[in-house]
Amino acid sequence: MDKQSLEAAAREERLKYFREWRRNNADKVKKHNKNYWLKKAEKKLKEEKARVGKQETNHADRKGNG
Repeated sequence: MDKQSLEAAAREERLKYFREWRRNNADKVKKHNKNYWLKKAEKKLKEEKARVGKQETNHADRKGNG
């Protein structure tokens, strides 16, 4: 076996293992996915809040300069 085919075989075995693990641990996968998307949404809201807060600060600074 050359290196490339050995790496391909190892990749296939790894994928097979994880497919089986996900099938046997569906509850863990669902929990992980839920947490991932909740954190993603929370991060987006924080960034949006920070962006809006920064814009409001800039507007307040400009009012006094006009």
